[in-house]
Amino acid sequence: MSFSGIDYLWNDLLSNEASSENDRFSAFVRAYKFTRIVDLKSLAKRLPEGVSLCTPQIIAGPDHARGILIQASEYWKRQLPLARNRSIDLLMRISCSAQISEAIKASNLEETKAAALLGIVKDLAEIEAHEKRLLELGAMRKDSLILLDRKKERFLRKYHSIPEFTPVEQFPTFLQEKAVLLVFDK
Repeated sequence: MSFSGIDYLWNDLLSNEASSENDRFSAFVRAYKFTRIVDLKSLAKRLPEGVSLCTPQIIAGPDHARGILIQASEYWKRQLPLARNRSIDLLMRISCSAQISEAIKASNLEETKAAALLGIVKDLAEIEAHEKRLLELGAMRKDSLILLDRKKERFLRKYHSIPEFTPVEQFPTFLQEKAVLLVFDK
């Protein structure tokens, strides 16, 4: 259940009809607001592979997150990851960063008051312990931080050099396409 009334969970999003029960995964994105400034770098390093922590500022809404998670899953199936570690791969895709160091910087986990947790897991129970750690650090679940608002639109236009004529409704598609192009930067 989501604190803010929004829950972005896609059960069996990444399976196909031929998948066995053991091949099914869930993709998710959740956001948290902190009452004080926190450093989340050490927590991010302890997350299971395929789960990332970043600022919600770089997520252009739930459709963007969903598309990136599907994209990552498809490239992983083809053995074409952007990075050896799937958590870093997700971070590179969601931030559209060709370099690991750029993706880590874009994640903005040092001295932050908000964070987004996204990933692909076999069992959501894998995430509950990490969510508990965030809550212990003073976080409150606030999935509305994932939504694309005017302030985030301005930030994303500048950060990704998105042309002014690009409608905000196309941001998720634009950023997913930009993430696909990272494969060619390898």
